[in-house]
Amino acid sequence: HFPAAPVRPTARAYNAAMSALERSGRLSEALALYGQMVGEGVAPDSDTVHVVISACEKAGAVGTAVSMLRRLEDVHVRPPARLYAAAMRAAAAAADAHSAAAILSRMLAQSVPRSPSTYAAAIAASLHTNGAFHTGGAPAPPGVGGWGVMGGQGASIPSSRAAATAGGPRRGGGAG
Repeated sequence: HFPAAPVRPTARAYNAAMSALERSGRLSEALALYGQMVGEGVAPDSDTVHVVISACEKAGAVGTAVSMLRRLEDVHVRPPARLYAAAMRAAAAAADAHSAAAILSRMLAQSVPRSPSTYAAAIAASLHTNGAFHTGGAPAPPGVGGWGVMGGQGASIPSSRAAATAGGPRRGGGAG
């Protein structure tokens, strides 16, 4: 007789369990299981990255989402646009404009296509950060300067007070 060998879960088994937890809304448990997987020395695969980033998107765990993107980038694999977009939505859920700007910059550097939903998530993250979309009241994150990462030469959106003093529409008609 051979002694019974301990059964060690595979990446596939972990992925299935994490996916089930993520789909049932048990996001912290899904992310904890990922930590256990790594702690036990089971190498994550591409499915792991997808499941974990999906859980991060819903949980607003932008740090973990970004580290999963880096994991792929570090082995010279360009993550698909949908994973960057999911990480961007995690930044929006976390109201983290700095991370949103960094993700957009990485997408640009990696020549990853950006979609309207990607920009919508970036704007949402910025709107929820201190309640302002770089309206002159809050400093822009480093390297953002008017969201030039979107590919245009756009400037920051002026505050309503700045627009009014810059010759914006006036109430009451008549020339000033």
